[in-house]
Amino acid sequence: MINKVLNFFIEEVLLKIQNKRIVKFLPKSFNTVVDIGTHIGELYSCFIKSNIGFKKYFMFEPNKNSYEKLYEIQDKRVSKFNLAISSEDSKKEFLLNPLEMTSSFSEINESLFKFKIKNFIFKINPDLKNKEIIENKKLENFEFGYADNNLLKIDTEGHELEVLKGAISHLEKQTFKFIILEIQKPYTYKNYNPRIIHDLLKQYSYHKVKEFKVPFFGFSDVLFVKN
Repeated sequence: MINKVLNFFIEEVLLKIQNKRIVKFLPKSFNTVVDIGTHIGELYSCFIKSNIGFKKYFMFEPNKNSYEKLYEIQDKRVSKFNLAISSEDSKKEFLLNPLEMTSSFSEINESLFKFKIKNFIFKINPDLKNKEIIENKKLENFEFGYADNNLLKIDTEGHELEVLKGAISHLEKQTFKFIILEIQKPYTYKNYNPRIIHDLLKQYSYHKVKEFKVPFFGFSDVLFVKN
């Protein structure tokens, strides 16, 4: 029961508020939107309600439960993919979480207090994790076309750096003018360091415009723009 309540709170309250904050700093229209870690389409829904225009919208969601909810979106501009985006074409072990939006390839640092509390609330045994093998593709396998207003959004629960590593050709070609990234606190996940993400984007002339912190949850959405 508590799983459903928290999932509802995150999907129907927290993410809606967060996305409304973000779209205020975005253009009123895009050529192409690439949404990696779409979940159930919260950003898409916010764009529709906020009259943010786009010609094409690509959704990538590896979690089957979340992906099935995307069937409700009947929009000819939208292309949906039930696979993960990473640094290589392969199949990897995907860690499933009772809070669907926090499922990830990245291994959580279980020693952190917040995860000990979460495990207690959800009665999760960290030694008995639900896993499944997921297909991974590099973003470089997909062509989106150049435009000076394309948007890339990445929300992959600690896997953002791997997504960017598989998208280097797009960063070089300046496929995306805008990038929205979820950034966790350092060491939320094992071997996770957000500074490396910032340095990589800076290398390709992206600069941080705005950070949208989420109270109590320990992460932020950060908007980067190509110089």
